[in-house]
Amino acid sequence: MKVRLGFVSNSSSSSFVGFGVILTEELIKKYNLNLEKDKWDDYSDENVQYIGNGKYLLGEILAHEIEESNTKTFTIEELSNIQKEIIMKYNVDTKDFSLIAGNIYD
Repeated sequence: MKVRLGFVSNSSSSSFVGFGVILTEELIKKYNLNLEKDKWDDYSDENVQYIGNGKYLLGEILAHEIEESNTKTFTIEELSNIQKEIIMKYNVDTKDFSLIAGNIYD
């Protein structure tokens, strides 16, 4: 049996790791985020990333479509700096942050 280490990607999906706040209508209202959608119905803010299945991430995509031979590392300090930047700019709460790993199937 072959075990695959790392992300596996094919033409219908794209693997990623992200860090930030998964936006919901509730959180957008709670934090009074003034996010505008563009003509393609995506948020036009540079810190909002589409992560599939109609969900958006307010934060940063740390890794996307990683080949098996590549490894990316992020220190806790780097993640903390990303979090501080997002908190300062959008006034969101630390408890709403997550580390997200998944596949975009769109």
